[in-house]
Amino acid sequence: MQSNMSTPTPTPTPLFGGAITALLPPELIDVSNLRQVPDNQEVWVDSTANQSASLIIELLHLDPQVSSEALATFHLSQVLLAASDDDDNSEPQYELLDASSLPDASCALSHSGFPIIAKRVVAQVGHLHKFNQSANTHPVLLMVWVLRVPHVETDIVVTWNLPEGVLSPGIPGAPTTLARPPVRLGGLDKALVDRCEVVARSLKVVDWGLFC
Repeated sequence: MQSNMSTPTPTPTPLFGGAITALLPPELIDVSNLRQVPDNQEVWVDSTANQSASLIIELLHLDPQVSSEALATFHLSQVLLAASDDDDNSEPQYELLDASSLPDASCALSHSGFPIIAKRVVAQVGHLHKFNQSANTHPVLLMVWVLRVPHVETDIVVTWNLPEGVLSPGIPGAPTTLARPPVRLGGLDKALVDRCEVVARSLKVVDWGLFC
């Protein structure tokens, strides 16, 4: 007998007061319910990973001196500098695993009618603090997507911080019982990148007044 059950359509999560939406994995919880978060950020953590795996969506003023080619690596460097505790403010050493452009048409944001530039960079860092943990450093996989929207002079930066060994993000709309293999360093995991990229590809602006 054929089953009539179908996979439910995932519901976009409202961000920035509902001005932006995106598809997020079901295990993520909103950090703003736990502590104060800057107005230009959305911070989400994996409730099943001791809050050490994180997703940050950030709205940053577009710097015209940063070329589209250097977009993702520039913001990766900013993430690393912010996470560094070195006295000389030097960024941690990392190995670049991937640097790519995303086809505009693959991003929901491009359907708004305004041109965008979409870039991705994936790197593994040997020693970095886990999110919400400052005592020790750990090997971490960092994935950064940048959606540049010149019309509103904004870079939308989507950053996944995944310490080695945590469970990979779930799939929006899928059952929470779906298998989530652990994050491993040592090479580019395309399936993991695809899972994480859902957030950037699904991101939409509902109210452009957010950027006024």
